[in-house]
Amino acid sequence: MGLIKAYDELLQNQKFLNDARAGGTDHADFAELIRLGKVFLPYLVGDKLVFGPSRFLGYEKNSVRKHLTRQNRDGRKTNKAIDKVLRDHFGFSIKHGEDDAVEDLFIQFCSDLGVNAARKDRKYWITPDVTIWLDKHLHSDLEEPDDYPLPPDLPETTREAIVLARVGHGHFRREVIRKYGKCLITGLDVPPLLIASHIKPWKFCRENPEECL
Repeated sequence: MGLIKAYDELLQNQKFLNDARAGGTDHADFAELIRLGKVFLPYLVGDKLVFGPSRFLGYEKNSVRKHLTRQNRDGRKTNKAIDKVLRDHFGFSIKHGEDDAVEDLFIQFCSDLGVNAARKDRKYWITPDVTIWLDKHLHSDLEEPDDYPLPPDLPETTREAIVLARVGHGHFRREVIRKYGKCLITGLDVPPLLIASHIKPWKFCRENPEECL
């Protein structure tokens, strides 16, 4: 069985995990996969954040039972496969790394499953949709100061591209805070005061929307 090559394959493996998490004969084996995992892809099921281990998600057409019988499972290979799938899907690289806020959510996820995580050096991919969820649930008081309504006559493709660019701001902000813990220009290290945005505000790009991108 090979490695995943497309985002749809990743989603299919998430569905297999969701079925096991929901109960049935594979639930205990699913909990053990979570307990032993080292690198995870957090993703949303409704409005709930759940976690999928790289060594499961990275193999094509996987299932819990197939995974348990697989020989030579290699997280280094699945990490690279997921890196590429995420980059191809979102249009930019998303590196997995440590994240204290997501780690706390993972520990709670394990507690809900009735297991204790086996290691302490876990890493996570934080995708744009998860970034939005985290900002909503962990930083609900934050507002994007240059969040300006888009002109109603924009072409739909331009509108969609600008929305994705705005999402990228949140992802960029989390990556800077995770890696450096502060603004590298001013030295400010109070996360609620740190934002990420274009140098030229959205509201001044109305005449040339391409500047938003």
